[in-house]
Amino acid sequence: MKTDTTDLEITNYKNESFPVYTSGEIDAGYAYIALTEDGVVYADTHECIAGLADVVMKRMYAWRISRELSGGDINSLFKRISPLLETVLEGHSTEWNGHNRVGRLTEQACHANEMIEEICQLWEASHEGVLDAIEYVYSGTFDIYSDWPPSLTFEAFVQETVDYGIYAILGNLGDVLLNHAHTIFESDCQFGWEEQPLPEHVVASLLEEGYISEQEVRQYKDCAATVEE
Repeated sequence: MKTDTTDLEITNYKNESFPVYTSGEIDAGYAYIALTEDGVVYADTHECIAGLADVVMKRMYAWRISRELSGGDINSLFKRISPLLETVLEGHSTEWNGHNRVGRLTEQACHANEMIEEICQLWEASHEGVLDAIEYVYSGTFDIYSDWPPSLTFEAFVQETVDYGIYAILGNLGDVLLNHAHTIFESDCQFGWEEQPLPEHVVASLLEEGYISEQEVRQYKDCAATVEE
């Protein structure tokens, strides 16, 4: 990493309120901050960083972080560890071992590397504007009777909510939403509904996704029609 300058080129995630590494999936693997030998600092998922030959050969360094960190959290972390990153960059060199070009750190850079690792492990997500899918659906934030417009298919509604909703949602919103709707459907069938049946487009989505059968849909509609009469 020894270059003419040790200035860092740090990626800015200030516009990312969503946890940068999950892409809507809670099982997207670990997340890492990476420092290349050219002084570029960025963050990405396990799949994009951990297996890189440059990491394995210590030509670049990567530190695991919480996959739930938002862009604001990342920028705050970058600010905290920037002096240590400079130290690692300054104290890094590479040499040929007969098979590969491998990285080496000075004693001071090794210490900075260990400090970065410790800080990254302890850096917690603020969770500002972030909700788990289960929390979003069941906490009262979402109303299945009014917040899912009939004009949107199930897939379109989930995608729009994830991409443009006021909350960054962790986890599989689609599965949680369908499970929630199915629970209401079964409760309605067994005990009757307190105020109103599920909207027709919600019931149709349960049928399309294989949660209920056509016979169950007919029975549900018959019950709804009887109550309305």
